[in-house]
Amino acid sequence: MALLSAVVLLVIVPLVFGHQAGWAPWTFACLAASVPGGALLVAHLGRRRTAGGDPLVDLRLLRRAPLTLALLAVCAAVVAYGGFLFTTTLHLQGGMGRSALSSGLTFAPYALGFAVVSLAMAGAGARSARMLTPLGLAIAAVAYAGLGLAARHGAWDAAVQLPLLAVAGAGFGTGFSPLIARAISDVPAQAAPDASGLVNTAVQLCFALGVATIGGAFLDEATAMTAAVTGHAFAIGAYACGGLSLAGAALAVALGRAERTAPAEAVLAHRALARSA
Repeated sequence: MALLSAVVLLVIVPLVFGHQAGWAPWTFACLAASVPGGALLVAHLGRRRTAGGDPLVDLRLLRRAPLTLALLAVCAAVVAYGGFLFTTTLHLQGGMGRSALSSGLTFAPYALGFAVVSLAMAGAGARSARMLTPLGLAIAAVAYAGLGLAARHGAWDAAVQLPLLAVAGAGFGTGFSPLIARAISDVPAQAAPDASGLVNTAVQLCFALGVATIGGAFLDEATAMTAAVTGHAFAIGAYACGGLSLAGAALAVALGRAERTAPAEAVLAHRALARSA
């Protein structure tokens, strides 16, 4: 646990505080140190498993293509989500001078779209999920890009932005929960807790990574807290979110192919997990 925490801090701290510190040498030193730190972590987990211990994360799970693809797709979507929430808040409050309450209410269409579609997807079958998940993430990518395009000069037209926020939230909802369910259902029942922990940890880290990276890019571009300047910075961040969501859609397509070609034992594991639920 200590080694994992150290590696995470070596990545997150310089990304979060790098802009404020003027990207001092220590920020790059931390990022560089995270590479051998990650290698040490992988080696430690492998040795612990070989010795008959219970490693914090069983990395053998990542050999399963459906789990890995689902995890990567979730990570791409969550990095976009974290970065989008952070940069939108900075633009609305810092550039446009809105209150925290007003900025929070602006996200209501996004949350509503996410909630409605997530509930609808809960009843979707496996075939529907395979088709709708990449489509939803691709639609979210278009909505993110549209939000950036509409706000690039500092304007915030509610008649344009609020529907786009609802569409972006719905697209994210189409992919998020189904991808997590598909990631966990790929593994044998006895490994489901490990897979769940791996996915939940990745989601939290990727949200922080989105805030740090896309938020850092916003702060680098926002040389003054005026609507025009932050609108331009927000647009760059929104385009990045769109690109990440599109990458998630591509990974979801690859996931569907991997699931269709999975060996018979993966299907049996899926049924065993369903019976144990």
